[in-house]
Amino acid sequence: KAAFYARFEPGELKAVGYVGGKPASQWILETAGPPVAVRLSVDRPRIQADGDDLAYVTAELVDAKGRPTYAPDADKLLTFKVEGAGVLAGVGNGNPTALESFQSDKRSTFRGRAVAVIRAGHRPGAVRMEVTGAGLTPAVATIAAAPPPNLLP
Repeated sequence: KAAFYARFEPGELKAVGYVGGKPASQWILETAGPPVAVRLSVDRPRIQADGDDLAYVTAELVDAKGRPTYAPDADKLLTFKVEGAGVLAGVGNGNPTALESFQSDKRSTFRGRAVAVIRAGHRPGAVRMEVTGAGLTPAVATIAAAPPPNLLP
């Protein structure tokens, strides 16, 4: 375990991983402004319309330049609305002390993030999820619910 202490200054922090003395990966963290929008990312664009298949949608707060926000004092209450060929199965945020229900359509972000779980229905079609929050530009994600494969010979 390593700990580093530094005085805060706005800017960029870059971590570079080396293998054999050559850069192999990097991660950059930039100082972000206040959150103004929600950005969604879906773990997969298509699920099976079998009543059990799941998709995970990450909601991330971003500033005016699209940079993710991590500041705990910038967390927001989000509302998740799902329509079409699926339902909202639950929403979490990774906060071990959160008291909000996982089955609610409302959830506060934790360090700028929350993850919604969409469960497919039994009919094929599109699943549309809209995420909104006070003072934020809303975001929409669409997932296709495809007919399950025919398992009969």
